[in-house]
Amino acid sequence: MQTMQKLRIFSLIFLAGWVFTAHAANMGDEYSYARPSFKVPAEEMPKATRTDDLILAGGIKIPAYSVAMVSGAQEGFETFKPETGRLDAHIKPEFADQLAAYGTPKGTILVPRNWSLRKALHGANSSTYMLFAPDESGQTYLSISDAGTCVGCAETDASLYFDEARKQAKDDEFPFYRKSNSVRAVRLNRFQQGYNIKVTDGNPVDGIASYDPNVDDGIFYDVQIGAPASQHSLTTFILDRFKRAKKSK
Repeated sequence: MQTMQKLRIFSLIFLAGWVFTAHAANMGDEYSYARPSFKVPAEEMPKATRTDDLILAGGIKIPAYSVAMVSGAQEGFETFKPETGRLDAHIKPEFADQLAAYGTPKGTILVPRNWSLRKALHGANSSTYMLFAPDESGQTYLSISDAGTCVGCAETDASLYFDEARKQAKDDEFPFYRKSNSVRAVRLNRFQQGYNIKVTDGNPVDGIASYDPNVDDGIFYDVQIGAPASQHSLTTFILDRFKRAKKSK
């Protein structure tokens, strides 16, 4: 089978099933945290390419990268460029040499500069998964999962954080998670939860989850960071970039 055909089949199978999270839920599953997997076939490895610097508020410049990732929307790879020129992001001066910008299907994100893109896929249903890390220990990482237009995928994964998503998944007969004591969540606004996952060893894990069943795309997304306490200020700044007073259509 030719490489492009293999990539196409892999993309459709992988992305249509929304298997980005470490645990596929069944009806009423108990959530069990696991560190992310870094296994990627060589022919599906994403590529980050340096572009022009991105200018933040105050004239601070940071390196920026376009990302080529396996796509279910077209044959082979699809490239997503970061914003050019200026980005309206205010950062502390001490973060200036600690951040880099990457293009994604949904816009530009900021990532710790010494972390590399380890995994990235984009589905025909607009679902996306990206994983950044400084190494493959699984202790330190940034993952971004977006369900795109997949309603069932969104309801299943959002059921871990949102009572309303759990109820909707039950009503629609989709898999769902039972409410977990290992996930401590705080409501940030109508559509977002900030959370911390209890881990028995290794770096603490924090994240932001968003669930809005009234939008057509990006119904659910989850941004998760595992990092040592010494990087807490930086990772909090990165997570705060995903906080917003999201308005439903």
